[in-house]
Amino acid sequence: MEDQSESFVTITKHAISRIKERVGIKNSRGQIDIAENAFRFGVRCDDAVGAERKYIESRIKDEPKYANRDIRLYRDILFVFVHNILITVLPPDKTFCKKLQANRRKKNQSNRDAASKICLPKFGRHIFEICIRISQLDFFTSNLV
Repeated sequence: MEDQSESFVTITKHAISRIKERVGIKNSRGQIDIAENAFRFGVRCDDAVGAERKYIESRIKDEPKYANRDIRLYRDILFVFVHNILITVLPPDKTFCKKLQANRRKKNQSNRDAASKICLPKFGRHIFEICIRISQLDFFTSNLV
């Protein structure tokens, strides 16, 4: 196991207490993991689009001291970094979190609809189901002999 000294992200004492309070992770390994994941996989304001970008920009506008910081959205929580040092974790805004989740649901549903249209157009789905039934019948009848 690696400890915080081997980690590429440094966490301040203030950030540790905010992770405990706002994320609910109390053990140090979990705190390091979430800080590293937020740094690696979190969405920056420049990379964000739509509701995510609006959410990050609104938080920066509310607190101008974070304007020159590296703010990353990870698991609907904002992590504030300076270089590779986690300074603080901002509490999630419930209204924006609901919007983000609704957008994700809508996007996932449209992706599923598009995939079903591409994979099985018009009668393809019915033909596919018939082929499966025939193969199942062949399997059962071959085992009877």
